[in-house]
Amino acid sequence: MNFLSLRLGLFAITLLLLIAMWCFLGQNSHDHCKSLSEAISVCAASDMARPRDVQDVPLEHPQFDLGVQAGLFLQGARNETLGLQLILHRDAESAHTAVDIEISELWSSSGQSITRDNISLFQAWYHPVVNGGYKFGPPSDTLPWPGNYPDALIPQWSGCNPLRGKQVLSNFALDPRPGGNQAVWVDVYLPSALATGDYRGTINVKDSSGNSLDIPFGVEVLSVRLPDTPSFDAVGEIYQSYALEGAGKDKRSAPWRDMAHCYQILAHQHRMIFIERWNESASDVGWDAYLDYVNPILSGTLFSAENGYIGPGTNTPPTAWRTPWPQRIDRHLAGRIDDEQLMHWEEEARQWQVFLNENAWPNTYYFAYIFDEVDGDTDEHRAKGLTEEYLRTAHGAMLDVQAALDRGAGGPFIDLMWTSHSNPAQWKDQPGIDLAGTIRLWAPNGAAAAPDYLQQRKQLGERIWFYHDGHPSVGVHSVNASGIEMRSWGVIGARYHFDGQMMWAVNLGQEDKPFRQPHYKPEDDRFGNGVLVYPGKQLSKINHPAVPGPVPSMRLKAWRRGLQDAELVLLVRKEKGNETVDKLLKQLVPTALAEAVTLRHKKAQWSDDPADWINFRHALLRLAAKE
Repeated sequence: MNFLSLRLGLFAITLLLLIAMWCFLGQNSHDHCKSLSEAISVCAASDMARPRDVQDVPLEHPQFDLGVQAGLFLQGARNETLGLQLILHRDAESAHTAVDIEISELWSSSGQSITRDNISLFQAWYHPVVNGGYKFGPPSDTLPWPGNYPDALIPQWSGCNPLRGKQVLSNFALDPRPGGNQAVWVDVYLPSALATGDYRGTINVKDSSGNSLDIPFGVEVLSVRLPDTPSFDAVGEIYQSYALEGAGKDKRSAPWRDMAHCYQILAHQHRMIFIERWNESASDVGWDAYLDYVNPILSGTLFSAENGYIGPGTNTPPTAWRTPWPQRIDRHLAGRIDDEQLMHWEEEARQWQVFLNENAWPNTYYFAYIFDEVDGDTDEHRAKGLTEEYLRTAHGAMLDVQAALDRGAGGPFIDLMWTSHSNPAQWKDQPGIDLAGTIRLWAPNGAAAAPDYLQQRKQLGERIWFYHDGHPSVGVHSVNASGIEMRSWGVIGARYHFDGQMMWAVNLGQEDKPFRQPHYKPEDDRFGNGVLVYPGKQLSKINHPAVPGPVPSMRLKAWRRGLQDAELVLLVRKEKGNETVDKLLKQLVPTALAEAVTLRHKKAQWSDDPADWINFRHALLRLAAKE
């Protein structure tokens, strides 16, 4: 055999081996799924999975292996919402364009049930990510792009008053391409009054040819209950009001008020608060109109069973609320605040406190959002000069405004929120610059949130939050990222004993393409920045019925998952002390926030393996249940 023949023979053998391996992998790549037909498989996935529209569906954890497990069985706490996914995978060409999915009531042996009112289904919309590098902020890792990634979750049934109960989807679409995916999101809320035990039912998937697949489905409800009043503030800002929902921007109108309430219901169901971006004060809108809007929220009656509310926090007001004043001092301060402006803030605080006293909403923390990032370590400030003189002016203005608010309110009842890209620890003990004694609500971005310094402020009775940034401080908030990223926020907050977190905007997408360009400006490559909620009125732009009301995102639900993890952390701390749970937290998230920046980490230090997060939660549940 000559050398050329030998080479050709080896090449042929190698090619045959590659083909065989490809065939083997192809046959087994979805062994963890169940076949509905020769053309369609149903895969189970956690709330962290983000496979593209054409991609193999990974097996994240043995509990989602439908090829081995008898069915799909989860664990949960009372007053918790479980999120999971059924991913419809096209194995071969077929004429089927959609399937029906029905989840039965889940019954316990004692005769109690998790009713279908507590189970919600959503169809994921795949967004074309064409600019997803996340280099606009701190350079951070994302999932590969370009590609189509799921995020917006179109509800099967509208949950928005007065349209509650209107059907949006009659069935669930299938991607027509071999290898194509369609994610169907499932939320299961476990009511507070449920008895512990196993609850069993069935997921039925059926195509138009009569092929039918029954997947046993169940939840073990443990002797753990998440609190109705969240232990963490989770705040997202409404920027565009509700013009894209057809409700306009007039806060005096009934359509605006109804839509605002609809958005607050969605937030409350996710253990969050949406705050309005005020361009005028409530006194300008009219206190009667403002009362009509805010009373159902701050009294908790908006979240009552009588109003059709289902979810955590029934009859419970939000943990925090923004005073209804404009945030006009933005990015750079031109000079000191003059006496006329200070008198204005003093009068606003006086009117607010009178209004508050008349209506008695004592269970909510009130803050003022007046300044925004006026002393941040940003390119803009460095270009203009973040000098000692400027810092004295900016921080002196904050001191003056907080003093005016205290005078008007008759005490320290309204805290000025401080947002910044600058680490406040660097100014400690610098006269005229140190913010200690001025700020009582600290909200730096993740990279500037110094745990040791801020924990000291918390011990003095002040409140500490953080907001978005990127790696290595916090998870990225882009569409092309796994559900681990936004989930990390709640766990990081619990890991470092923070009180809350904030997302700067939740509905600031492009008006003409809200589903195709879900970010506040196209050049920003943090794809999805500014959007966690989509306008249902605009669903017709992606060929679905236009149903006004908020369309949630997978990222919103990932944030919720992390907040629920954080509640479990606190329950374990209460039962077992700090040492046990802190060991688990540090294994999962070794460092984050400004600590990770100080240690000069370039990459996120938390685990990127979904199985680790699933096992972490299982461990928390067992510990909280005293098992």
